[in-house]
Amino acid sequence: MASKQIEKAMEGLVVLIADSNAYTRRLTRTMLTNLGAKALYEANDGVAALDAIRSVNPDVMIMDWDMPILDGREVMRIVRSPGVFPKPNVPIIMLSDRGLR
Repeated sequence: MASKQIEKAMEGLVVLIADSNAYTRRLTRTMLTNLGAKALYEANDGVAALDAIRSVNPDVMIMDWDMPILDGREVMRIVRSPGVFPKPNVPIIMLSDRGLR
């Protein structure tokens, strides 16, 4: 029962995947597709991510910390700036391959 509810919720979700690594974008897209997501959009750098936010108006964004031109932190700062974007409260899931002890 719960899996059907998740699948139904995922069907209407607009997801933006912003990552400079094509393999990571493909892997994320595949996982989301397997969960039932249909509206998936991709950006390969920070500037493309900002453009996609304006045009796609995503419900959620999955973004890499390390991207060229504008990194994830800079994109987050711009998106969260009052009056700059139409949807400054879009949920953002930040990914990183950096690890520290």
